[in-house]
Amino acid sequence: MITEGWAVINQIATISEARDAVRSVVAFDRSNDEVMRSIAPEDLQLQILDESWLPPPGDETSLFLALHFDHGHPLFPIGSADLCLYVALYLPAVAKTAVAATRVAAVDGFRVEHGWGSVNQIEHRLSNYAQSHGSSWDWDGDSGHRVSCFARILDALRPPHRLTKFRTTPRDHWYEVSAAGHEFQNCEGEQAFYASCGVDLDAIENRIVLRPGELLIINNVRAVHGRVGRRVPGEVYQFVIGARQVRLENASVLCRYLTASLSQRRTRVESAPSNLTVHRT
Repeated sequence: MITEGWAVINQIATISEARDAVRSVVAFDRSNDEVMRSIAPEDLQLQILDESWLPPPGDETSLFLALHFDHGHPLFPIGSADLCLYVALYLPAVAKTAVAATRVAAVDGFRVEHGWGSVNQIEHRLSNYAQSHGSSWDWDGDSGHRVSCFARILDALRPPHRLTKFRTTPRDHWYEVSAAGHEFQNCEGEQAFYASCGVDLDAIENRIVLRPGELLIINNVRAVHGRVGRRVPGEVYQFVIGARQVRLENASVLCRYLTASLSQRRTRVESAPSNLTVHRT
C-alpha cells in the first residue's frame, strides 16, 4: 500500500520493468484502500492513460510548480468522468541523478488546528467557489469544475478569496497555461499563502530527488505534488494511471473524501514535528 500517498521503489532497470511495477503497486494499493476502491471499484479497469518523457525533448520547464492534483479532479461531476488516480515518475538506471526535486504532501497534512468547518460547510464553500472561480475544463463534456492547484481549495474555505483571477479555458491543462496567470511565481509565494491559512509547508512537504533506477509512485487522490528546480528535457519517464468514464456516484467520492479529511482538526501533537525529507540527494 502507498503510505502517506507516495512510495519510492529502487533497482528498476528498464522502462518495461517500471511499467510492470506501476501496474502491480497500483493494483495492490487499490485493493487495500477503501477510498480508492470506492472511486474505482474492481469492475472498473485501471489503465495507463498516458506515458511519455517529461519534459518532452526540446521543452523547458519552469523552476517551480505548485502543489496540485495531476490532470485536475472534478469536485462536482455532472456525469461520468475520466480520472487520473496515480502518477509515476521513473529515472532510468543509466541516467544521472535527477536535477529537480518532486514535492509531495499528503492531503491529510492540510488539516489545521482551527478546523475548516463541518463536512457540509466545506462542501457548500467548495461548490460556490468552483462554480464561480473553478477551472472550466470540459473533457468530453465531463466538466465538473476540475481543480488542479490545491491552494485553490483552501482559498475557497478561507475568504477573502485571493486566487480567483486564474481560470483555464476548456481543454487547457492547468500547467500548460500557467504562464498566463500562475497562482504563485515561486515556492516562497506558495509557502506564504499556506502559512496565512495556518499550514506550514515545511512540516508536511517531502522533497524527493530520484536517483538512477528509482520509481516514484504518487496516489493522486491522497497526495498532491509539485516541483522545485528545472527539469532537463527527457529527465524522467512519466506514467499517468487512471480510469475512463468513471460513474458519477464513484467520481463524487473524490469531493466527499476531501471534505471529510479537511473537516478533521489537526491536534498540536500532529502539527509539532517536521517531516520534511529530501530523498537521497
